[in-house]
Amino acid sequence: MALAELLAAHQVYTGEGLPEVPADRSLPDEAPAPEEWAALLAANESTEDADDTHWPRPTELGATVVLDRVIHQTPAEFVRLDTAQVFGNGVLLMVDYVNVRGPREDGLIWFRRSNEQHGNVEISLQLGNAATGAPQHCAPHRADGNVGPHCYTLNHQFWIHPAPEAEELTGTLTVHDAIAADGSAEPLEVQFRLETSVLRGAAGRIRAFEPREPGT
Repeated sequence: MALAELLAAHQVYTGEGLPEVPADRSLPDEAPAPEEWAALLAANESTEDADDTHWPRPTELGATVVLDRVIHQTPAEFVRLDTAQVFGNGVLLMVDYVNVRGPREDGLIWFRRSNEQHGNVEISLQLGNAATGAPQHCAPHRADGNVGPHCYTLNHQFWIHPAPEAEELTGTLTVHDAIAADGSAEPLEVQFRLETSVLRGAAGRIRAFEPREPGT
């Protein structure tokens, strides 16, 4: 009834009826033709890095090691080494950063701080051989942020290549542009050490599979 009255009022006011819209506006998902799919796969395979230095090997299912180690903790923020996924050519390290809602922040203040400022938070990581000081290559791989009613969580992955050979790694993890409840924004620098024996021990749990031959 209300919809009919709305349509009638619109027609009286404008002299025109509302445009007709199909009941289902979504377009059907069309699967690509087999030839297009094969061409897409061929293009992806031709651009893959031959030495697999920039990402996990696509022909391996990595072995996950649960670290669950808090390396920094205050009432306002936490930093944790979460998990490490071990591949034949490197390690994917997951780091969690948690920024806690301040005790004097009401819902509106927290909404503005978490949604307008925390999207700029970034984490950088430097690694080195604890015995020799030689740098260990690592690079950002992926980051996902999530705002909740009590905290902001940033899950950051770093790709470590090649697989660490050092018995122990020294690390410096720096959090940039995290605005505290008092408005301060000083970078947070956390140093830690990571024994790699548990990572090497997980290498035996990697599941590898051979890529298919072209045309199969």
